[in-house]
Amino acid sequence: MLIDQAEKICLRRGGEYVGVEHLFEALVCDSAQLSEALQTYAGHFHAAVERVYRDGWRGRMPETSGEVFYTPRCAAIVHESARLAKRLRSPDTQASHVLLALLADSQAAPCRVLDAMGCNRGAVIEALRAGLSAPKRETILPSAAARPRSAAAAVADGPGEKPEAAAGGAVDLDSFTRDLTALAREGRIEPATGRGKELMQLVEILVRKGKHNAILVGEAGTGKTKIIEGLACQMVSGALREVLPQTRILELNIAAMISGTEYRGKFEAKVFALLEELQRSHDTILFID
Repeated sequence: MLIDQAEKICLRRGGEYVGVEHLFEALVCDSAQLSEALQTYAGHFHAAVERVYRDGWRGRMPETSGEVFYTPRCAAIVHESARLAKRLRSPDTQASHVLLALLADSQAAPCRVLDAMGCNRGAVIEALRAGLSAPKRETILPSAAARPRSAAAAVADGPGEKPEAAAGGAVDLDSFTRDLTALAREGRIEPATGRGKELMQLVEILVRKGKHNAILVGEAGTGKTKIIEGLACQMVSGALREVLPQTRILELNIAAMISGTEYRGKFEAKVFALLEELQRSHDTILFID
């Protein structure tokens, strides 16, 4: 398997952490698994392998007990390749899926080397996309006529995704948040007893004209969320009518934000769209737990 080959390369080179450079070398060494269209770039790939190790990081990695581990970036690329295979309705993950996921990560060492060498990663991605077929013409990458500016963006957009959504269009706040003031109005959350001092300090920060972002610091279970819920209850009761009129508190649902963002760039697009929507809504306080 490709992963086993990458692990062997890592051990042969005296490493204990399998990184993207080992994965890339395994792909290049077993180029027969890749499409014929990629043979045009074989020279670039082989040169990049040597340059990655020559220009690689010379620091000291944490010592291990002899067991081989995978770097977070390498593990993420392997995971992403499996998602690509599933998205393209492929029965299994092929070497082309792994290479496609690797080339989409512009910060990976092989990609930085290829860019420095003048290799057109966008063209390589197009060749990979052409070699991977989907039964329902479902593709991860757009057509050449609508090719993104960066190679990473080439896998950012899922099939059928609207361009304005990918570019960070408007989002529905209710889809990604929980309205704490509405819950307080319905009696589903209770006031924060004994937190008057903390609530007053929080209100003083929120009513400032500038630098009004508050951070609640404390160990888990010490009642940070309860303070925010208490603030929502005070808003509903009218106690803060003079300083925070017609204001609501929305709690961000991180799981909902991450959901459906399996491809690089989609989560960032959601975040930017959420921030733009919040800027248009001047009566909202966003709570991130």
